[in-house]
Amino acid sequence: MDIFEECSVINDLLQADEGIEARNRLIRLLDSLGRENQAYNPLLNHLIRESGLYPYLEPETSSWQDRFVFESFKVDIGQDEPVTLHSEQSLVLKHLLDGDNLAVSAPTSFGKSLIIDAYIAIRRKSSSARKTFSSFHRKEQFIIATSLSSLICSSLTSSTRQAEHSTKSGRQPS
Repeated sequence: MDIFEECSVINDLLQADEGIEARNRLIRLLDSLGRENQAYNPLLNHLIRESGLYPYLEPETSSWQDRFVFESFKVDIGQDEPVTLHSEQSLVLKHLLDGDNLAVSAPTSFGKSLIIDAYIAIRRKSSSARKTFSSFHRKEQFIIATSLSSLICSSLTSSTRQAEHSTKSGRQPS
């Protein structure tokens, strides 16, 4: 396989807003290079960055801009070393931290558990850093459905809790 030719096709797909096909081809190319123990060249690292697959960047062979992105998308997941999220993981995490209610259905190996680990680690740090009363803490609930490797994340706001309380007491929620 000619790496430059495949990179050219991937770039054309990215420019044509065919991101899913570009990512699929890029992942196949990375797999092929990995089996051959080949280092990534700067062009390949650039395409990895453009497609949002930041964890796959090789900092040693990347431009400073690619290394910056690799470091910028790192999050603490409560382990020894932070990990780099890809663009969609980062977007889901942002929505969770903003308190948005989400339902995420993604394929196996998308990193759904990694997102939850990062969310918990970030919330734990922010809770211990602020000395707030327990009445100001939101209640989070995560439902993980493993049969289809889907994840449903729900942040229960005070209005949701009020509606649940009203339903339990037999009243109609307002």
